[in-house]
Amino acid sequence: MPPRSTRSPLLVVGVPAMAIAAAIATVALSGAAVTGPAMKTIPAVAQSTLRRSLEKAAGLVPPPEKPYVLDSEGAKLEIDPRAPWDPTSRIWTRPGRATAELYYETPGDGPEASAEERELLGPIEVSIELNGESRLADLGSEGGTPRILPLRDAVAVEISTIVPGSAEGRVASMTPGQSAFRPAALTMFIGDPRTEAGIRSALKRGSDPPSALGRARNPATLRLISIRLHGPKEPIEVLARRIPAASLRALLSR
Repeated sequence: MPPRSTRSPLLVVGVPAMAIAAAIATVALSGAAVTGPAMKTIPAVAQSTLRRSLEKAAGLVPPPEKPYVLDSEGAKLEIDPRAPWDPTSRIWTRPGRATAELYYETPGDGPEASAEERELLGPIEVSIELNGESRLADLGSEGGTPRILPLRDAVAVEISTIVPGSAEGRVASMTPGQSAFRPAALTMFIGDPRTEAGIRSALKRGSDPPSALGRARNPATLRLISIRLHGPKEPIEVLARRIPAASLRALLSR
């Protein structure tokens, strides 16, 4: 998922979790187009449970540091209304999915960042996905070779992203100091210990990990949380280290 724009800046205004929740709560539920031979509508109660889980997860992810501010108009929340269903065994072949997207930008005339910083700091896009797939092909499509980012309490992979057109030359001519702000994409995977170990091993091998989702009697079961960050390399790495993986892991279904 490419960044929304090529504008830059570099400090961040702290946005409380309630402000984030309020921003996404105003967005109506919408269903992603999911097709398949045995798709079934998820009951309204389970969709509401997925929505609450998504709002809790989004509320736990801190905003980037100053001077970034939340673009409340760009916030988006989607609850997939359907999931694959096995009518023979009467069980969901995977739980339902939900996604929240938040965008942070730096004010064009804010005093917190110099003109040089604003030139380096592009917008940051934060995507929180519940029960998504952990496919390495999706990561590799961003541009560079995936590498594991050392984090204390989570599995994370980072890649440098492809930049379009005239921006490519500007990025290539960056000094070593400026290259810390080249466009990058970072994904954190939060699951149970076995799931995270499988993802870590797959990343080292360069192969796709087995699905962490599995069958579920309740489509609101939460098995995997993926947090994807797109933006300047150094600010998104700082943000990733501030994300409370243990608190997010506590949201997973037992």
